[in-house]
Amino acid sequence: MFYDYVPSLYWSSAQPSTNSSTSPSKSNPTTTCSSSPLLVKILLYVHTGIHILAVARAAPSIHHITSDHHQATESLMLGTFGALTSILAILGLWYRQRQFLLPLVVFLLATIVLDSIAIFYYYYYLSSTPHADPTYPAM
Repeated sequence: MFYDYVPSLYWSSAQPSTNSSTSPSKSNPTTTCSSSPLLVKILLYVHTGIHILAVARAAPSIHHITSDHHQATESLMLGTFGALTSILAILGLWYRQRQFLLPLVVFLLATIVLDSIAIFYYYYYLSSTPHADPTYPAM
């Protein structure tokens, strides 16, 4: 409908041909966008590093006698699955396979849903009951 060729500043410096028989988009088939996934790769590296740090922090807590084993196990599982899905997404960017990005999308959606449930529980249940656990802060 409104499609037209618009040259981009982010493409490599190949000049479109002046031959009228070929279209400008097919002038050089080797033009690539070199820096588009760079920001995504950097963010995925940071995301992977944060989850690996969560695993490294939670692993010694499981063996400690006085620690909260439930929270350490939850942090260990969250960190492990987060690191694995981030590594799969990085591999998907390296090999240009979009299906490797799907586990990261599912992991992020599940994390958002589970965190939202905890937030709604905190705001609606604990703030409305007068006999709530005294360790939780009051609203």
